[in-house]
Amino acid sequence: MDFLTNARYGQAIPDAQVNLPAFTSYAAYCDETQDGEVRHTLNYVLDRDVRVQTALLEMIGGNRAIMLKSEGLWTPRVTRNDAAVQLLSWANCSNVNLTYLRDRDRINVFEARFANEAVESQSFAQDVLTWPSIDDWPADVRKAGLDIRGVTKPTRVMRALQFELNRRQFENLALSIDCSLEAVVLSIHDVFRFSHPLPGWGTSGRLREGSTTTNLVLDVDVVVEAGESYHAYVRHEDDTVDVRNVTHPGAGTFRTIALTAPLSQTPIARTSVWAFGLSSPTETAVQLFRVVKMQRHEAHVHIEAIRHNPSIYDEAVGTPITGITTLFNPLGASPPLTHLVATELF
Repeated sequence: MDFLTNARYGQAIPDAQVNLPAFTSYAAYCDETQDGEVRHTLNYVLDRDVRVQTALLEMIGGNRAIMLKSEGLWTPRVTRNDAAVQLLSWANCSNVNLTYLRDRDRINVFEARFANEAVESQSFAQDVLTWPSIDDWPADVRKAGLDIRGVTKPTRVMRALQFELNRRQFENLALSIDCSLEAVVLSIHDVFRFSHPLPGWGTSGRLREGSTTTNLVLDVDVVVEAGESYHAYVRHEDDTVDVRNVTHPGAGTFRTIALTAPLSQTPIARTSVWAFGLSSPTETAVQLFRVVKMQRHEAHVHIEAIRHNPSIYDEAVGTPITGITTLFNPLGASPPLTHLVATELF
């Protein structure tokens, strides 16, 4: 923060333009204990002319953070397993595009260049570390290099490299949507819930008249199967989201569902958004995505996001998310022919 506010060696940004609670939260994140040591300590020397954005990225990029200017305030945001802050559905979005990603280079080994504090010298010596260790290399090695600045302890560098490997392997679904201005509460790095029936991510819409804190009147039918457990999400006018288990009414199709516990507030008809789906063994009502880019237009917000995988942040090795989709797989078996048009040309 001194680099932003100091008038002599910083940018002389007024304190009123700094998000102090966000910096406090970021400091607490850095002080967390991981693998028996403090998560992150910055050891950084700025001895050359660089742009402010470059210097900030070097200072906090080694700890999975970026610096944003949000609502006029400089705010650090950490890439971690955050709680979702918003519920979006097909009731308030359009132009939905899903893109399945893969690492074209199939990188499976990273090589980091960093200043190693474990090497005894007057100044930290430049060192090279590969991850995973050579004993654990796969048969077909595909290596990439990274420059990590500000991180000088080998164990922290190893965690940073494992995170990059996890991202390349497990961040494999991108989403782009155009949303109504209800989405402006989101910012870069926020995690949000998304429900859409086409890929099989729950049933959703807007609540109808007659909805109460314990009974929801829906605008489309939901299908309930015997022996399954269901829950419902409700996003209120103030953007808070409640999730409640649903009282099982028996197998059938319903437009009204009862909740096992009351909502925090009474929903507003045609304003409150809802999403419905299985609660176990696999969540089907929503999928979690992280915002990576936002463009605000006059009447809508364009959002680009990546599917959020909680396992890639602090686990040694990430795990894939169970695929839930009813979309046609172009690599699978051909679906049955249901419609054919023949046109004769002369």
